[in-house]
Amino acid sequence: MVATLTRTTKGWERSDPAAGAPWRDVPDRYGPWDWIYDLFRRWQRDGNWARIVTQLQAEPVQRA
Repeated sequence: MVATLTRTTKGWERSDPAAGAPWRDVPDRYGPWDWIYDLFRRWQRDGNWARIVTQLQAEPVQRA
């Protein structure tokens, strides 16, 4: 499993993948869960997620 990063007002937080929501719990408005999962895996394999995280990490966190 891959841990996820969440941006907060205090910076970045790493979440435990075992604590995440199951794919079957994705809201219906996003389409069938298996399609969403396939898209996620495709982005993971082609490096899109790595590029997104790298770009977000380069941006300064705006504090309130």
